[in-house]
Amino acid sequence: MTPEEFQEWQKGEPDFHELLDGQPVRLSDARQVTRRIFRVLVAAVRAMGSVDLGREWIETPHAELDGIEPWRHAEAGWEGVHKCLAWLANAHPGCTNYDPELALIRTGTPADLLEEAERFAAIERRRRLSGPGMRTFLAITALWGLGEAERCRVLGGSPDIEIWIQAARAHHPLALPDDVLAQISAVLAIHQALGVLHVLEREGVEWLKAQHAAPVFGGRPPLDLVISGGPPGPLVVLGFLHAAQQGLYMPPGPLDRRWQPYDDDDIRVG
Repeated sequence: MTPEEFQEWQKGEPDFHELLDGQPVRLSDARQVTRRIFRVLVAAVRAMGSVDLGREWIETPHAELDGIEPWRHAEAGWEGVHKCLAWLANAHPGCTNYDPELALIRTGTPADLLEEAERFAAIERRRRLSGPGMRTFLAITALWGLGEAERCRVLGGSPDIEIWIQAARAHHPLALPDDVLAQISAVLAIHQALGVLHVLEREGVEWLKAQHAAPVFGGRPPLDLVISGGPPGPLVVLGFLHAAQQGLYMPPGPLDRRWQPYDDDDIRVG
């Protein structure tokens, strides 16, 4: 993929810049999702009489709730929470009056249920990030000139990688493991850091592929460390680039070399 093709690809992937910003799901949003799922889960456990039955209810699609799982209603917003609670209150009067701050459930504590709610929220976050993240990873590694075998090594060599790639390209539902998402995140961050240090994407790719004398690279191209360095490899390259952004290790770029110090005539007051 050429830099021009990469620029064109970005236009069709609206989540690209959001992923690069590093906050596709803000912490406050994630906490709100957890709170909403927790509220429904508490009522379900109260209604069903046990944590296991409450968990089963919240994970099962129900015709009375538009044929989808209650936890998905809760994930979508407070309106979905109210819909689930209304159904539970009608079927099991009194179950939604339970206050997890003031009492304990016979078969589980509020802390147990909060852990369950966080698990559901984490699953939804992975589902939201996985497809756009994988497509962005494929585009960036294509820009870098990596083949399928090299991409597989960057992501840890799982036998499921080809299945994940096909699902992402077809925009099918996808929930990648956390360790794979972490590797994808590091690759995206490297791409972003190269964009800060180099005016042209082509220059950033050339830097990745050129031999580097820094001790951490041992005279090899940084891209070799990304491919063959295991999970720490991309993070080492990223750490080097972040240091370079602060003025360490790397020589000045073209814009820096043309910079002229200010003198007294450049200062205007008032």
